[in-house]
Amino acid sequence: MKKLQGVVSDLDHTLLRSDQSVSPEDLAAIAALRAKNIPVVLATGRHHIMCEPVVDQVGRQVPIITNNGATVFNPAAGEVLHAITMPEEIVENIWRACLAQNRMCHVFTPHRVLVSGDFRAPDFPDRVIGDIALKVPSIPFERQGEGFSPVGLEVVKLGIPNLPAFGLDGFLRLVPGAERLSATYSGKDFIDITMREATKGTAVAWLAPRLGFKPENALIIGDNGNDVSMLKLAGWPVAPQNAMPETKAAASFITSGNEHSPLATALAALFPEIFPKNRQIF
Repeated sequence: MKKLQGVVSDLDHTLLRSDQSVSPEDLAAIAALRAKNIPVVLATGRHHIMCEPVVDQVGRQVPIITNNGATVFNPAAGEVLHAITMPEEIVENIWRACLAQNRMCHVFTPHRVLVSGDFRAPDFPDRVIGDIALKVPSIPFERQGEGFSPVGLEVVKLGIPNLPAFGLDGFLRLVPGAERLSATYSGKDFIDITMREATKGTAVAWLAPRLGFKPENALIIGDNGNDVSMLKLAGWPVAPQNAMPETKAAASFITSGNEHSPLATALAALFPEIFPKNRQIF
């Protein structure tokens, strides 16, 4: 019989409620896992500088897979453990394609997020970054200056807002080397571009043995299409009730929605012998 060795959880629309908080029950579940020496990992499309409000809740001992798997970050040490960077010519090709179509292009390096335009302006056209900047002013986004170019930087992800799905193929046709890329939506019409080998699944495969567990002995939970790569590795792939259909199809268990402590609910249902559903643990 398989023994639970690790837990990996997506953030937005999974562990996080709509107010960006983690429920008391899920925080207690994370504490109970750590008390049993079961590693907990967070996985997100966000850059680590955008995860500080979550880290404040769950603790700095929890490592984070960031940028859709392009980086792995250790909050306790403030250290990037692993990074899959984009070749300079690919970065330049995407940048030129954005300029040709007059598109914004945010640049993510292992330690920085450089944003196109005045991201704190109420009318900033990218509502994903703009809303984050307005809600959490302490996040250290950097504004790209006059004549900025990402060429020469160590880039792990490029973020292009306001690019609906029907326009993605046409945009990528402007990018030589696009077949080497992964393009994933992490918000409404917000596309994340990384190298094809940078996925949450490949990051879990890299990190798990370093934390002492096998993915096939882990519970992995997520709601979005970018979570499927890691759910496919899991011994217990879980999706919240609010997950996308393709993500639910990759799961073996559907737990409660993200507003209702999905991690604690899944642990109590799948491992009642070690996580009984009672007030003392959850």
